[in-house]
Formats: sequence, C-alpha cells, structure tokens
Amino acid sequence: MKRILTVGTIAVLFVMMIAALYGTNTGFNLFMNTSVEHIIARAVLIVSLLAVALTVRPRAHMFRAAIGFISIAIIIFTVSQTVTYSLGLFDSMVYFLSGLILSIEALEAEEPSTEQAVHHSIVRL
Repeated sequence: MKRILTVGTIAVLFVMMIAALYGTNTGFNLFMNTSVEHIIARAVLIVSLLAVALTVRPRAHMFRAAIGFISIAIIIFTVSQTVTYSLGLFDSMVYFLSGLILSIEALEAEEPSTEQAVHHSIVRL
C-alpha cells in the first residue's frame, strides 16, 4: 500500500510539473501555483520520493537524516504557505502528502535481518 501511495504521488507531482511547464490555461492550473520555484520544488520532491521508492531497507542513517530534513522543510513550507493563502489547493495537498510519506520513511524502524535472528536463536551446547 505504501508503494502504491508513493508511486501515485510521484505521478501526480509529474503531471502537475508538466502542466505548469506548458502553462496552458486549464482548470487544473487554477488550483496550483505555476511559478518556477514550485516547479523546482516538485522536481525535488519527485527525486526524493523516487529515492525512497528505489532504495531497499534498511537504509543508511545519513539517507534517513536527509529525507527527514526534506520532509520537515516541505511540511513547514506547506503549512506556512497555506496559512497565508499563497499555495493552491492541489499544491497544498500534494506537498503535505509528500512530506508525510518522506517523514514516515525517515522514521522507519530498523528490522534485524533473518540471518541475524536465526543466528541468535541457536543454542550452543
């Protein structure tokens, strides 16, 4: 389920970025910001979500720290921009969802591998 949510969020961010780049006046663009800063923010979110989707667990501590920093920054940015009415509806929802996905992945619990669990359960005589 988490993989589907991550891939779906990447797809929505990609569609939003393409719609903002071409600048067509569709109803979709009325609910999002089409400035260059938001296009760059969407690209950064796509790259970070792809990195989370493509790396295997357990992830390195530095990777998790970087993802945690990005998630905190995007959530703070989303809340502050939404409160001041500077962010569109679609931007607000997708940015906040991306921040939540990244924060959950950054806080993953380290699970021992099967080999370690089997090794510790063997009783030596």
